Amino acid sequence: MALLDLAPDLIGVLDARLEGLVDAAVDELGARAGLLPRERAVARLLAHGRRGGEICAELRIARETYKTHSRRVYAKTGTDDAEHWRALVHLTVARWLLAQAAPPAGGPR
Repeated sequence: MALLDLAPDLIGVLDARLEGLVDAAVDELGARAGLLPRERAVARLLAHGRRGGEICAELRIARETYKTHSRRVYAKTGTDDAEHWRALVHLTVARWLLAQAAPPAGGPR
């Protein structure tokens, strides 16, 4: 089997792993910031790139409730908006991945 034949399966595995890492980063950052459960639910969907209307529909909340939760997420995490929040989450994931990929201390350089 050629490597290109495996590509769709590999991409699916990587997407699932990345999704799990994003969720874990939201949990860690949310715990540190003291996000309440509903704020964390909004934060998780924002981190996955969902828009306000999608979040309202998925969580079955009013637009004003979404706005309140998202403002609290930004205030508690020191971010300015959804893009900044998503960048913080993805930076956290990147740091974890780089830490796993780092060679052991004293190893080859």
